[in-house]
Amino acid sequence: MNHNKINIAIHEHLGWKPNGRGYWHKDGQVRASHDECEDDSGRYQPTARLIDYCTNLNAIVGLVSKLLPSKRDTYLQHLSTIVNRERRMATTSWLCITATAKQHTEAYLKTEGIWSDDLCQ
Repeated sequence: MNHNKINIAIHEHLGWKPNGRGYWHKDGQVRASHDECEDDSGRYQPTARLIDYCTNLNAIVGLVSKLLPSKRDTYLQHLSTIVNRERRMATTSWLCITATAKQHTEAYLKTEGIWSDDLCQ
């Protein structure tokens, strides 16, 4: 999985738009895909980074918790399929409870219909 592509796909799905220097949201927030971005004067200023949903379990679980009830079953079906690929000696329930941020992210992308194979390259 390509973390950068995945994080950009999620942010764009949530309404973030590229502005040439980073990403902006309609509520006025600006985030960069790097630690700093260039401001209007051409200077580099520290700014908040895009959230890394692939490694931040709290962030992806927070996002998943906002899914509409009608999408939660679909999400759990995707997550169950993903964790069962590992074939560890554990129940599906336990595998879902101990799923990694990357596994939750893949399930979220599939639930929202924004998963594509090029996110893995």
